[in-house]
Amino acid sequence: MRYEFFNFDSLRQHPSMGAFGQRFGGRPSWTWQLAGLAAGLVIVIPIIVLLLLAIVTFIVVYAISSLVASVTDAVKGIFNRGGSASTSGAGSGGGSEGGRRNVRVIRHDS
Repeated sequence: MRYEFFNFDSLRQHPSMGAFGQRFGGRPSWTWQLAGLAAGLVIVIPIIVLLLLAIVTFIVVYAISSLVASVTDAVKGIFNRGGSASTSGAGSGGGSEGGRRNVRVIRHDS
């Protein structure tokens, strides 16, 4: 079973096409298919190239930002008094505060 994307015979016979339909409608189907393939490649190939370029750019930017973040954490760890680069977790740092700074802890005895 053959499926046609576009029926060129009905296009050629349409009254509004006139001389254009008679001139180009009689061409072999392989010329229309080749022209469609060329037009598709002209549109599809640049989109694929731009998509791959965007993916590569994302990977490079992500890798560089991850490297900068790890270097920044390492430098913070060197200059941090507790020796830990992270100050947001309850288990970080030493002491009775559990790594918290400038946090008022309200204890309820019940």
